[in-house]
Amino acid sequence: MEAFPIEIIDQILDDMDGPIASMESRTFVNVTVSSRKLEIFKHAFLDRSRRSNAVHRRDLVKDITLCVELWPYPLARRHRSETDKELEENNKHLTWAISSFLRIMSTWKKGDIALRIEVYSPTDCHHWSWERFGDWTEKRTNGRLLRFVNVDRHFNNIRPVRCITQFGQYTGRGIHPASIGKIWKYMSNVRTIDSNLSQSDNRYKKEKEQERLDLGLSLAGTPFLHLTELTLAYPHGMILDHDFLPGSGEIVEVDQLCLAINKICQTAPLRKLQLTDGFVVSPDLFTRPESSVMWPKIETVEINMSGLTPKGGWYTTGSNTRFWRARFNSYGNTNRLRRLENGEVPKNPWRDSADPKEFDSLMVAVAEALLCMKDLRSFKLGGDWFELDFEGNRLDGQNNCLKFYDYGRGKWEFSVDLRSLWSLVVKEEDGGEITHRHVSSYPDDDTN
Repeated sequence: MEAFPIEIIDQILDDMDGPIASMESRTFVNVTVSSRKLEIFKHAFLDRSRRSNAVHRRDLVKDITLCVELWPYPLARRHRSETDKELEENNKHLTWAISSFLRIMSTWKKGDIALRIEVYSPTDCHHWSWERFGDWTEKRTNGRLLRFVNVDRHFNNIRPVRCITQFGQYTGRGIHPASIGKIWKYMSNVRTIDSNLSQSDNRYKKEKEQERLDLGLSLAGTPFLHLTELTLAYPHGMILDHDFLPGSGEIVEVDQLCLAINKICQTAPLRKLQLTDGFVVSPDLFTRPESSVMWPKIETVEINMSGLTPKGGWYTTGSNTRFWRARFNSYGNTNRLRRLENGEVPKNPWRDSADPKEFDSLMVAVAEALLCMKDLRSFKLGGDWFELDFEGNRLDGQNNCLKFYDYGRGKWEFSVDLRSLWSLVVKEEDGGEITHRHVSSYPDDDTN
């Protein structure tokens, strides 16, 4: 096979079964590299000359999984919280591993490689059990995230990585979202991002707000010149105690994360936006630009939003006159206190309707934005907590309408007609009666 061109070899190997293809010494379509073996990885693909086999190997690579191996810990400590020293050492190794990998990949020429990242300790494999995985990992990490340290020293003089065009899911230990954003800064040719981002526990309110701010600032400072699809899962965390206040009380004037995503949609060649797993959304996501066209390339928008606001409030309200507490004996005493502090224990669920003060401002922003998206073909917005679930598809023809169909429980209906004066009609069912509220209209419309 040495005499065949790279393209033919690649095609042959793609059609082979995995075990057969692995027998070919030049099969490097899928590569898994451990952070402890980065030097071996570097030399295996080292470009020493124009005719080097390593260059041909680079051309074959389509998928890389980087396994960041954290420091092992004694099995006897698996149910004890990670110490500050252990966290510090893991942060140092994470920083070194990611920066070293990016430095290696920056020497590769342009390509079409998908990158995934796994972060774990080898000790995890000794007691891996899906039934109890969540319990011991939550207690072990204590809800704390890994993050880069000494950034200026480790990431100094790293050139843009041109060969990675897809950034996929990462698994294992949670990484600070701003550190993930730091990785994206070096991917100058990335076209697709499909990432699940981690957050600290709900009880760490100030930390969560700072993480969101840091991620927003990181995204705002990244150009994303080639990004066409962006999928972010950034779950706040399920709150079942309706008396729980998710914010720290500090005033948040502008949601930098939603503002940054808005900027990406406006300036990048983005065609598809997905915000999933209870993404906390604010009206800043739909802030209209000075130009008449908003999100000029966007064709598909899908948002599964949380019932929480970035300002530490709720989009839902109700009458807090009832009192109800669930019998919550399904969890052991070990994690009960942590779940109570996180608002995860069901208690007094009185928030059963949308809060007009918070929710209407969001819907006004949505309505006004939709009218300015000229290439939009599909729009979905869902939220389980307040029975919101609607979607719309643009109808080509003389009506030129973007109509919405309510697939929820009848609480809300939305209708947007691009040729009518009304940008949004909201129908709210309350006690058997339906009231109509036009929450957004053009100034010359005098209809009530």
